Amino acid sequence: MSDPVIRAATADDVPAISALVQHTVRISNGRDYPPKAVEQIVANFAPARLCQRMAERDVFVCLKGGRIVGGQGSARVWWPIWKRTLAGSACAS
Repeated sequence: MSDPVIRAATADDVPAISALVQHTVRISNGRDYPPKAVEQIVANFAPARLCQRMAERDVFVCLKGGRIVGGQGSARVWWPIWKRTLAGSACAS
């Protein structure tokens, strides 16, 4: 079995990250919040919204066997230094 790999997320990762977070939110919050509230949280992690977040945050993914199994995002403190462009990617549409 391969060791986990952590790397910066790319626009190509957006569909997998979105699906993983949405699935996890439904499982972890489904018992504690009404369905409408859970779906509002899930909507925040739709691919287009995730692309917006990736333009504003540093996002990393954890891969196991080439599959995304986790992720982490944090706000950028030094925005002008860290600013990236996602032009020409899935996030550009």
